[in-house]
Amino acid sequence: MGTETSSLIQYLSQLRHALNVLENVECCTGEDHRQFPVYDAWLDLVAVFMAISVAVKRVGVLVRRQGLSAGARPHEKHLSAASLEQAANRVWVEELVASQRSCVLVSEDDPEPLVIDNATQGKFVVVFDPLTGRAQPPCGEMGAIFGIFRQLGQSDTQGDEFNPRDVLQPARQLVGAGYALYGPAVLLYVSLGAGVQAFTLDGAMNEWIRTSPQVRIPICGHWYSLDEGSESLWDADLRSALHRFKESVSLNGERRSLRRTGSMVADLHRVMLYGGVLLYPPCTAQPQGHLKLLYEAGPLAFLVEQAGGRATDGRLALFDRRPTTLHERVPAYMGSVNDVELLEQLLAKIDRDPMFLLRRSVSVDEWGARSRLSDDVQATQAPWSPLQTVGGVLASVPPFLLEDSD
Repeated sequence: MGTETSSLIQYLSQLRHALNVLENVECCTGEDHRQFPVYDAWLDLVAVFMAISVAVKRVGVLVRRQGLSAGARPHEKHLSAASLEQAANRVWVEELVASQRSCVLVSEDDPEPLVIDNATQGKFVVVFDPLTGRAQPPCGEMGAIFGIFRQLGQSDTQGDEFNPRDVLQPARQLVGAGYALYGPAVLLYVSLGAGVQAFTLDGAMNEWIRTSPQVRIPICGHWYSLDEGSESLWDADLRSALHRFKESVSLNGERRSLRRTGSMVADLHRVMLYGGVLLYPPCTAQPQGHLKLLYEAGPLAFLVEQAGGRATDGRLALFDRRPTTLHERVPAYMGSVNDVELLEQLLAKIDRDPMFLLRRSVSVDEWGARSRLSDDVQATQAPWSPLQTVGGVLASVPPFLLEDSD
């Protein structure tokens, strides 16, 4: 089966083979291989991803059946938005617990983390929002977000207690992340630190098929997603900066245009495909921001960075922000590098940065010829190198492994 039509499990196997050089170096050290949990836990990581993929399939069925009356099972009739999310949360917890490969689960719907029983405990921390956009039907606007961290301690989660160090990690330390989008087709975009891969659920085979290898966000775009109904709640400086951004002309020569569904996954998905920027600024009603850093902004920032985009809170990269609490909120600006950099300049009140203006002068055609190769050319002439990747499964590679593998 070709690269364009490979399944999720085949992709995970191919990625594992790409790390064989590191395994060989590791074995040559003569040390206990369990000192390097990124590699000895590979099959466990695959099991976590497969559990998530099954959860997405099951929730997709619930979403498609929402509101059915005739022919639906009693517990599936007229699911409200709240009950649908509760059902989705139960599905995610059931699948992840059954995989026996996770130690702590953090859900947007639960005030406290769920610590897995010691007998079935794994070595990964999974953070997730099981269903987003539920208040905006139809189902095409619903989605899910997840991130996977390694357990940093030595299995020290006991009973209902957990080690905050395992959970409150910055997005840079994610082993993997992704989002699901429910619509006419169920989509799954994932990254393990080696670029972003897009999978589509084949309903006939009930299998994930890779449809877009190495997804790349365009360097610029003229679409932006913003809740302009909250403008009266912005402070004067933020209002001025956003007005100037909307009045600016995109690097592609188009005037900026609003595109918004109200569901963060659907809006980000448009950015992943066509460029532009997704904006969640602070306001007087939510001065700390709108998105939850640990399981919403963090995993999405990881994906955006892996796809060649940029994600920031207006001052700092979301990639590097460490959560201080489970449900901490942050402002978020994600999307095309050029658009987010322009936003940062305006928010910082830096009107005329000569170097930034010089970077903006690079033509889109030149950038496209240099960076946006077709999928076929990428596969033959510009394959990704796992040793040059930052974050993901390689985030904790010991330095001497990188040196010896050159």
